[in-house]
Amino acid sequence: MTAMWGMSPAATKLRPPLPPGRLVRRSRLDDVLDAGVAGQARLVLVSAPAGSGKSTLLASWLAGRPEAVAWLQAEESDSDPTRFWTYLVEAVGQALPIAADELKTAVAGSNGDDLVVVSALVNELADAASLVLVIDDYHLIGNAGVHRGVERLIDLCPPQVTVVLATRIDPPFRLGRLRVRDTIAEIRGADLRFDTDEATGLLGSLDRALVGRLCGRTEGWAAGLVLAGLSLGRAADAGAFIEAFRGDDHLVVEYLRDEFLATAGADDRTRLLETSILDQLNGPLVDAVTGTTGGARWLADTARTNQLLIGLDRARTWFRYHHLLRDLLRLEARQTFPERLPGLHARAAAWFESQGDHGQAIVHRLAGGEAEQAARLLLVHGPRLLAAGQTETLRGFLDQLGDLPSTLTWCALLYGWCEYIGGRHARAAHWLGVMLDAAPEGFDDTPAISLRVNVALARGDVAAALATVRQVTASERLMAYSCDLVTAAGAAYAWAGRAEEARRVLRAAVERAAAERVRTAHV
Repeated sequence: MTAMWGMSPAATKLRPPLPPGRLVRRSRLDDVLDAGVAGQARLVLVSAPAGSGKSTLLASWLAGRPEAVAWLQAEESDSDPTRFWTYLVEAVGQALPIAADELKTAVAGSNGDDLVVVSALVNELADAASLVLVIDDYHLIGNAGVHRGVERLIDLCPPQVTVVLATRIDPPFRLGRLRVRDTIAEIRGADLRFDTDEATGLLGSLDRALVGRLCGRTEGWAAGLVLAGLSLGRAADAGAFIEAFRGDDHLVVEYLRDEFLATAGADDRTRLLETSILDQLNGPLVDAVTGTTGGARWLADTARTNQLLIGLDRARTWFRYHHLLRDLLRLEARQTFPERLPGLHARAAAWFESQGDHGQAIVHRLAGGEAEQAARLLLVHGPRLLAAGQTETLRGFLDQLGDLPSTLTWCALLYGWCEYIGGRHARAAHWLGVMLDAAPEGFDDTPAISLRVNVALARGDVAAALATVRQVTASERLMAYSCDLVTAAGAAYAWAGRAEEARRVLRAAVERAAAERVRTAHV
């Protein structure tokens, strides 16, 4: 993505959110975090419901820490192991001088295999400086392999590395084992409740007795206090307002609808609902989706008065809605103008595509029901995902295309590669057949040859593999084919015991890899 508008959404994943304008230092919780890093804790677990202030606590605490900090903002799409570990390695690489490029190559080459990746990462960290590694919103990760790898990372990391997880639910780790060994520090929902002193700092000049009553009404819940603070300035009678205010999340959602949305101006309300389809926002993106101008100023003005719009970078160009507000806005948008949502997603997709972010463009094409447009983008982006080892992400896109992959050659081929890499060789062969059935007359099936050879070898049919590679191994044609294809041809000769031919072809594969600037090939 162009740097014209500051950091990209991917870059904001690797930065802590900016602390709110009115920041309250919570020294009692900072002490728990400090003790976890200074002691023998391998894991610091901050586990509490939505709106408890987990991210804000960690961001403000880290600002005062001397160690290097690696931050990863998890998303549901990070359940793809290759994507998760690639981002985690990048986060660590931005914090410490490690061989991040080599590690990312290992991630892609192993398709995110936690045994390979964690071992390589731990070796890199063995002699590194002190590091605090934070994964925020870890509850969004839904892949057992990723969970297994993170737990292994926690077990094997050198003592100068502390892993911090912020999550709404406990991760599926053996936490009891860590507790017995005294290698875990924990902050829970009850710990995150604001006391009267902390709430006084958050709410400013409000009388301390009223703050105490408000803490009681909200049970110290951070989101409830923030929402109350947004409205106290408009309340004619602060005491009566506090008496009527309720702080549980269900009623807070009702309060957001009745007080926040109902009192917003018509233009602001429309813009809030229209932009709720976005996970992250910047000015030009807001303008593109809403068809208005002044999005950057609107974001800055809104963030200045509303802590539920969270800044993601120091330049204050990228923002996101607090999860509670985002979910409410999306519900309201579905109820208010469901017929407009596909068009909003189409605008978002067009903007992301213009910025070179085909992944986000595909997400919005699919969300808007434009499967054919998403498939078109996969013609370019699908091979990139394969090369990066993100087969689960690719398969997730393909699964949302309905029957289209059965009629589009490149989608069928991409499906075949996903199945092959996942070890489902019969399914890979099935998709090869689907691809050929969908192919028009005169179709050049060269891109499928590598997969056909690999599937034949995986099924032990060396004769079929050799029959396929003979058409590409004439010396004058070798360099015309991709690294993957030439490597597969070399493997076929090696399996057949034809060492000289294997060496000749694999030497050509090395030359082709250098020409393509690739470091891995699937065999």
